[in-house]
Amino acid sequence: SPQTGACHQFAIAFPRLAGYFTGSGDLFAAVVMARHFEMAAHTDGLGALARACELATATQAGVMVATKRRQEATGVAVAPDHLRRGSRPADMVRGFELCIIPAQRQIVSPDTRFAAVDI
Repeated sequence: SPQTGACHQFAIAFPRLAGYFTGSGDLFAAVVMARHFEMAAHTDGLGALARACELATATQAGVMVATKRRQEATGVAVAPDHLRRGSRPADMVRGFELCIIPAQRQIVSPDTRFAAVDI
């Protein structure tokens, strides 16, 4: 809290989804910021951040599952170790990009919920 200097820490557990994804950190940061702004109007500051991270984790999971399905359907699931960055074919690189537009419902109203727990 700003008044006392106390820290509020929380953790959110979620399953690992194997694969290679481009833009996942950018998506998570953007969703946390947008949700925090939204939640801050309805929740105290620390609760707002935890709730924003819960929603961002759910959004991230939904978008990544949609991306993984597309990767499996198109055969682009992992980057071969012998292909270094900069030498990968463009269609392979595009295959790693998150399916944000097809999964936009997950951004607006994510299906999966993850709970923040105090640590």
